Amino acid sequence: MTTMAEAREAFIVRMLEDHAHRFHGVAPGSEARYVIETWVKDATPQEWDAAEAFVQRHPEILTGPHPDQAEVQARDGANAGHMEHEAARAFRAGDYDLALYLIAAAAWWLPQDADHWERRREQIRSRAAAGREARERAGP
Repeated sequence: MTTMAEAREAFIVRMLEDHAHRFHGVAPGSEARYVIETWVKDATPQEWDAAEAFVQRHPEILTGPHPDQAEVQARDGANAGHMEHEAARAFRAGDYDLALYLIAAAAWWLPQDADHWERRREQIRSRAAAGREARERAGP
């Protein structure tokens, strides 16, 4: 099963690979910053540092061949689907926190499907609440 850290790292790397080249020549040395500001919401200081280091270690992402928009959209859809599948596995295993995180990860890939992701979150929260209530009724 995908961990939270793995999902977030994969998302950030993909955004850097797909979009850093757009800022090459416009903002030399700041490509990672612009990608993070534009496509990665709520990045931690560690993620900012890791993104900068990734671009420095992989300068080919700035000048190499880049996927066209249709490829990016198809891949983003596939990644969202994978995260949703992993969330379903976590849900069935009773790991509701991980399931919620993985749905958030799916939403990173396809933010335009916000209503769908919110319905999924509500299903997970509802099941988690029912489980807590059942444990409370059962007592110690």
